[in-house]
Amino acid sequence: MTRWIETPWSGWYGLAVWKKRRAEHIEDHPLCVYCLRSGVINDGSKRMTGAPQDNPKRCFLVADHVTPHRGDWDQFIAGELQTLCPDHHDIVKRGEEQAGYSKVVGLDGFPVDPKHPANGDGVDRAAKVAKTVPRDLARPSPSVTLTIVMGPPGAGKTTYGRTQCDDGKLIDLDLIANELAPDHCGVRDTSLVRQALQHRNMMLRDLANASGRWSFVVGAPSVEERRLWIDQLTPARAVYMATAHAECERRAASDANRTLSDKVQRDIIRAFFQRAEPILDSEPIDIIEG
Repeated sequence: MTRWIETPWSGWYGLAVWKKRRAEHIEDHPLCVYCLRSGVINDGSKRMTGAPQDNPKRCFLVADHVTPHRGDWDQFIAGELQTLCPDHHDIVKRGEEQAGYSKVVGLDGFPVDPKHPANGDGVDRAAKVAKTVPRDLARPSPSVTLTIVMGPPGAGKTTYGRTQCDDGKLIDLDLIANELAPDHCGVRDTSLVRQALQHRNMMLRDLANASGRWSFVVGAPSVEERRLWIDQLTPARAVYMATAHAECERRAASDANRTLSDKVQRDIIRAFFQRAEPILDSEPIDIIEG
């Protein structure tokens, strides 16, 4: 357990204005968001592993500043908050702050923080991309009409995909993750990502014996990812939702079905656009301007 570190602003946490803000935040957000990543419902009574918290002095929740305020009064009193259990606050979040980057991963398996070493120069991106596309997929049955819908988070891929498929025939990693862990708040740890990918890939393999109109939603920001998916699945049609960065952020922020913090949502969208490559004329993809 990390010990309390005395700082010049430690006394701020005893002020009535902070106590009021903390209480209101915890009342509105009564579960640890990091625990929710892996489907653990923690109201302060559990450790970050999901086991019961056996230390009564640690049975509480922390109103944590998403971006450390470091003595900035305005950031302290008005900065975005998130709810954490003591374990995640003292061990994981503090570790991320000391490292200088977040270890949160998106559902494509890539870290969302552009400062993460995996997003740095010299990373073998092609090798990482290849791991996200299963190479053992059989081609869909001739009775399947498949549309692949690609593009950034917040572009409207899921909404458009639903218009191109029969009921119950939408393959969408975000929706799968929501079903596996309904309260994960859109922030994913590697365990949830792995489970969701396994379930999604099973659905893609089942297309070999399926029929009807299907849609497959995937980000695929790079030329190589798009090529791999199209080569593997031979869709009847592939489309790319070319929605601007700012518009994706606006839509995501106003989407009541998204429960991410604003910062995490922005990081996920920013990470996509940092990796995004223009659609080439040679790619068999219809571009839908958003």
